Amino acid sequence: MNTETRILLIEDDRLQAQGIQSGLRDLLHSEYPKLVFTTFFTESDFYAKFGELAAEGFALAIIDVMLPWADPSPEMEVPPREVVEGGFFRAGVRCRQKLQSDPRTSSIPAIIYTVMDEVRLPAGLDVVPKGGDFAVLAERIRQLLPETSRP
Repeated sequence: MNTETRILLIEDDRLQAQGIQSGLRDLLHSEYPKLVFTTFFTESDFYAKFGELAAEGFALAIIDVMLPWADPSPEMEVPPREVVEGGFFRAGVRCRQKLQSDPRTSSIPAIIYTVMDEVRLPAGLDVVPKGGDFAVLAERIRQLLPETSRP
């Protein structure tokens, strides 16, 4: 089967995002030979393109918790009140809530991939701690993705 396995990656660090993609492709190649990543680096980009991404049929989302609202620029839009009040320490949680609350994306499993201590996060999140080795993240992906998405 030549089916793509689409993964939504929300990660502000571009080098980290490249590492995640490369590491997961290496570790998951035999089970998912066609991993396709769509990456967002800021919370505002995720919200701005949410309608498009909702139609793409993602198998899984990997979300960092700490994200900037936008890349700094003179044209940067003002963040909404909940972003100002919640700060960047909750950006990934807000992105996950957006996925879970929309009927088009509510069935997408979401892994929170973070350096934050789980105690500081809301209960009920599927958290995988960030580390230099992507094996734990790859194993969690294997557990979450249905057998039908494997070739």
